[in-house]
Amino acid sequence: MDNAIEFYRNLIARIGSLEFSSLDVSVHLNYFNTSSSKCLLELFRTLERINRTGKPVSVFWYYTDGFSDMEEAGEDYRDLMEGLKFELVEVDEE
Repeated sequence: MDNAIEFYRNLIARIGSLEFSSLDVSVHLNYFNTSSSKCLLELFRTLERINRTGKPVSVFWYYTDGFSDMEEAGEDYRDLMEGLKFELVEVDEE
């Protein structure tokens, strides 16, 4: 993505303005760069803050079988987001 910061800034703003009683967020990436990684962390921190307000948020991190880098990235985010339901989901290679 050429401008990850702008994309995620808009996404985070939209999520912050949504009215919902609970939220499920699915993330399925084949690749992300350092800029996107930082933005994802900010997104997850925002979701964690929302979760603390009593609106349950769940994150589902999808990774393709055999792509250990994406699995490990999901594990790292999950470990950082202690106050958020963060589930890793393995999918078969397409």
